[in-house]
Amino acid sequence: MHAHHLPPGEFALCLYGQESAPVPLFSGGALCILGGPVQRLFPVLTSGSGGEVYCDVNLSAPSEAARLLPGSTWSFQVWHRDHVGGASVTGTTSAMRVTLE
Repeated sequence: MHAHHLPPGEFALCLYGQESAPVPLFSGGALCILGGPVQRLFPVLTSGSGGEVYCDVNLSAPSEAARLLPGSTWSFQVWHRDHVGGASVTGTTSAMRVTLE
């Protein structure tokens, strides 16, 4: 998964879960994957100088292998730290919906 237009040099969490209606976050963005437990991909990343992160989805990792099965549909999203007006807030990318084959 590739996310771009993030603030450079900030922490980013790659998340996935079942799709739901977007839930606005008071600190910015909207979480779109609350239809079930939200899963986190490891490791925590830091966005590059161009504001990009690349999240590897390891389908052989036990936690992902048990959930990400052929025929299942998941939404993936990045939750990141941001600074607005000197305050530390968070933001989210748009969610990406994927049906696995």
